[in-house]
Amino acid sequence: MKTLIQLSDINTLCRVCSTEEQSALNCIEDVERFSIRTILGSEFFAKVLAAPDDYTELLEGGTNFEYQGKNYVLDGLKKADAYLSYSLIVRTCNGVATKYGYVQKTTDFSQPVTQTQIVSISDKFKSFGDDMLRICRYFCISKGYVKIFSDDNENSRYSNLTSIGE
Repeated sequence: MKTLIQLSDINTLCRVCSTEEQSALNCIEDVERFSIRTILGSEFFAKVLAAPDDYTELLEGGTNFEYQGKNYVLDGLKKADAYLSYSLIVRTCNGVATKYGYVQKTTDFSQPVTQTQIVSISDKFKSFGDDMLRICRYFCISKGYVKIFSDDNENSRYSNLTSIGE
């Protein structure tokens, strides 16, 4: 499956280190399939994948915008994707996360972190990614890329959005 980001994008932000490459790529695909596509709508997400150059501002971020009377700074969809993917890699891949990065146990003398610490680190990066993805959603609405068809549950992780024309 074509993805928005590669492992190198995650390594730049979060230092994935030595995770089995295919497992990490599967995490990227899962995040894009189940989180990002759900938030942005299948049709719009397909447009972004097909023509990323048309959505550079959304993907790369670095812009200020207004949504519902509040000002936001867009970090970019790629950065949100990287943080959410890293969170899933930490939680599901065979390795340990430390303050120095995500590493695998390499010798009998290595001391892996506890499952509680892994979950804590994963939750921290998921929270960062969710916040960035929420702001990407606001940006898409403000640009008319997607529309809200129900405002009943604004705080829902899986927003009530549809792509324009869907």
